[in-house]
Amino acid sequence: MTDEAKITFILSYMNDKEAKKWKDTYLRSITDKITEDINFPTYALFIALLKKHFKAYDRKRQGVYKLNTIKQGN
Repeated sequence: MTDEAKITFILSYMNDKEAKKWKDTYLRSITDKITEDINFPTYALFIALLKKHFKAYDRKRQGVYKLNTIKQGN
């Protein structure tokens, strides 16, 4: 599977709220204004960008939430 196909697959699921806004802005930023060609980056660069923009807002609160919802066994 090509990098372009992997990125397209991920973007296809970004259809609600902030994810959709980010996707629309991102696609505009990688689209050539004259030819309207989309110039995809490498998959690794795309994932790094996703992690940067969608990092946990409050890591402490997220950690406490995870500790409170841990279950053992079934």
